[in-house]
Amino acid sequence: MFIFDNITGEMERFMRRTNVIDFAAFYVILFIVIAVSNASADNFEFLPAVHVNAYTSQFGSGAADFDNDGDVDLVVTNYISGGDIVVFRNNGSGEFESPAQYFSGEYPLCIMTGNVDSDNDIDIVAVNAHSANIKVFKNNGDGTFVSTGTYSTGSVPIGGDIGDIDNDGDLDIVVGNAVSNNISVLKNSGTGAFTIRNNYASGNQPYSATFVDIDNDGDIDIANPNFYSDDVAVFINNGAGAFGAPAYYPTTDEAWMVAGDDFDEDGDNDLIVVNAMHDDFSFLENNGDGIFQSAVNYNCPNGPVSVKSADLDGDGILDIAIGNYHSGNVGVFKGNGDGTFEAGEYFPAGSGCRTITLADFNGDGLIDIAVPNEGSEYTSILFNATSCQLLPGDANSDDIFNSLDVEYGINYLKRIGPPPLDICHCGTWGFIYSSADANGDCRFNGIDIVYEVNYLKGLGSAPRRCGDCPE
Repeated sequence: MFIFDNITGEMERFMRRTNVIDFAAFYVILFIVIAVSNASADNFEFLPAVHVNAYTSQFGSGAADFDNDGDVDLVVTNYISGGDIVVFRNNGSGEFESPAQYFSGEYPLCIMTGNVDSDNDIDIVAVNAHSANIKVFKNNGDGTFVSTGTYSTGSVPIGGDIGDIDNDGDLDIVVGNAVSNNISVLKNSGTGAFTIRNNYASGNQPYSATFVDIDNDGDIDIANPNFYSDDVAVFINNGAGAFGAPAYYPTTDEAWMVAGDDFDEDGDNDLIVVNAMHDDFSFLENNGDGIFQSAVNYNCPNGPVSVKSADLDGDGILDIAIGNYHSGNVGVFKGNGDGTFEAGEYFPAGSGCRTITLADFNGDGLIDIAVPNEGSEYTSILFNATSCQLLPGDANSDDIFNSLDVEYGINYLKRIGPPPLDICHCGTWGFIYSSADANGDCRFNGIDIVYEVNYLKGLGSAPRRCGDCPE
């Protein structure tokens, strides 16, 4: 409850000087707002997309520090204009320059990055759909590349993953083959050559495949979504890099890509599958033994075709980002840590979003999003500005906005109470503003008190974060 006796004539004069509220009515307002419900806010902030020219028809993307200079570089595929991959070097601030093109094959649709030749720098593996192969690009150590070989897959490989399936210390490859209806597992010789290939039958049109430890035994298994059979196939590793017949779990319509991680924080890895035609994604909870419960579906319009997971808001809990082909945006879904997700927030990218990549491109400690756009002549970078985890107006920083924050703010302005407990960085510019800022003008004063009271009375807008950051 408010201690009305603490509101002195000094505070009354302050409020009257603002000319925004009648102070006599202010006492009544304070009494009313005590019983009003708490407020909420958006979970994520991404700056308007910055576009990187990547020629035409981008599809796949990847990121790593290719030139060993401490920042994350970018690589994308151009599947029509020459069948190339394009490597962009990061200048250290998230600006990409000096694009270098390397011929890959017919319709390169997927990029994988990793140290495949055990020489301590990051190489690139491209998946060429119409060539039915993968192509390995060895890093020279300075961020330039040379092709060291192509290796056959099944028919029309679209997406894949990289990881050590046989625990021999080098990175192997898996791809989903859409026309031959199988997955190809290619074992690394240890030098970056993939001469041993095993194919495993899957469902109808497997569009991608992902490595993830499904049965919690310490080796990586495989999950692959099947586009026309509307399910995800799960292949269990026998510990030596061989796989038996898969188990199938239904999703919805046109399963495209899968991500595996411990979304409910129970110690085992769950699955999320994006379903392009049904405009949703399916969450499949792992029972702990590699068997999954029935899918729980979440709405995600329009045309979800890629999914990645990371902690995007800095709360220590996994979130997911989804590229939506038809709507040309990225949907970001806050994870609750129990296998449930908040409604998506959507950020414009370009026409025909394809396979997104998550990385900290500008070195601010926040995970950004790179989006190749099939229908645009650029790749979009969405820089994460979710640096303020505080609720706007939450002056006492208890993660709830209510009447106690109004009291806290008044006491501070009267100089009889402490300042708002936390400060936030506004966007990526490092501008600091108070957590008690309610009207989004990047400062805290008596106008914020009025703004808060009007909202709690149901007469005004909800508190909002600082949106007018200085450049």
